[in-house]
Amino acid sequence: MSVHTMSATPVDVPGNGALEADDNVVQILADRLVAEARRQAAQLVGPAGLLTALMKQVLEIALQAEMNDHLECHKNNSRNGFSAKTVLTNVGEVRIRVPRDRAGTFEPTVIPKYSRRLSTFDEAVLSLYAKGMTTGDISRHLEEVYGCTVSRELVSEVTDGALAGLDRWQARRLQPFYPVVSVHPVTLKVRDSQVVRRNFYMVIGATVTGARDVLGIWAHPAGRDSQDHFRAVFTELLNRGVQRIGLVCSDGPTEVAQGVAEIFPNAAFHGCLPRLIRLSMQCGLGRDRASILNGLSAIVAADDRAEAEVLFGQFLANWRTRHPVFVKMCERAWPELQACFRLPDEARRMMYGTVQIDALNLRLRQAVRRRSHFPNDQAALKVLYLAIQESNCESLTMMVRASA
Repeated sequence: MSVHTMSATPVDVPGNGALEADDNVVQILADRLVAEARRQAAQLVGPAGLLTALMKQVLEIALQAEMNDHLECHKNNSRNGFSAKTVLTNVGEVRIRVPRDRAGTFEPTVIPKYSRRLSTFDEAVLSLYAKGMTTGDISRHLEEVYGCTVSRELVSEVTDGALAGLDRWQARRLQPFYPVVSVHPVTLKVRDSQVVRRNFYMVIGATVTGARDVLGIWAHPAGRDSQDHFRAVFTELLNRGVQRIGLVCSDGPTEVAQGVAEIFPNAAFHGCLPRLIRLSMQCGLGRDRASILNGLSAIVAADDRAEAEVLFGQFLANWRTRHPVFVKMCERAWPELQACFRLPDEARRMMYGTVQIDALNLRLRQAVRRRSHFPNDQAALKVLYLAIQESNCESLTMMVRASA
């Protein structure tokens, strides 16, 4: 089976001509590739697929171009045939011919020496891993879809490459001021001589623009005092550039407030509504949960305490019959909830914007639900980190290249 050379003439378009022309060229190439597959009744993917053949041709042309540039700079050198190499790509295994030179000084960048994988393959594996697939799932998926045999050990090696990115991410410099910081526990099962439940605390900061950023994840080691743990967490935030925190929200243990007070004594602490949100997941609210959370958010967003009391009365009347247990919890929490009206309006609104946090929690649950337990804390942190990167729509491409 052959892949015919496809060409496209430049397209003149107004505005961002270069970018739009590139999009048109890609569309033309895709249309011709699909048409060729139909004409030959051929597969697009797999060992004999057109995409595999096209990938082979593109890689070999790129290697030839690199060799031409290399020989231009080294006039006394010359070609010395080819060597065969099988490369793992995001369309499966591809067998290519790599040009050689007599001096042995050719160092290709498209596929570096001794490399058996393209960065796009690593990106695809990391993306699947972040979506909750295990190493065994990914290995079977690659074999079923692309017809290439990839061991679980190789998949694990690729995902371990993210650990360098995790270390850099956990040590990155932070902004000097966060109006609101929230602490969220994620409970996972980890093997530590025996399988135990361990809390991983995720700290999320809201910037002055209202954007949210995960500042880091910390595992709570077994046997360590909670106050010492949170003191260490907030000390690390201080060392990474955080100078001031306006408000800390958490539904975790009381030691969170103590740790905050020691490192950021001017920060206020609030633990009411985060706790109600967590309890709402355990009270069987069902389809009413979104409406109930919207009602609580409207109470907190009220202009003043008097308006909040009116809205709270309406809230109780609306839900007392259908969810009496949860309503009683809200009534007990009302004195603490009223305290948030001492805060500036913008801080209160940032504190109770839960859409992004709910979406992140959903992504984390999807990433870990197929794993009965993790072999160690590092393995759990790796999955959480990759899921956060995926949820934030940050480029896994940049992460893989940075850790290469």
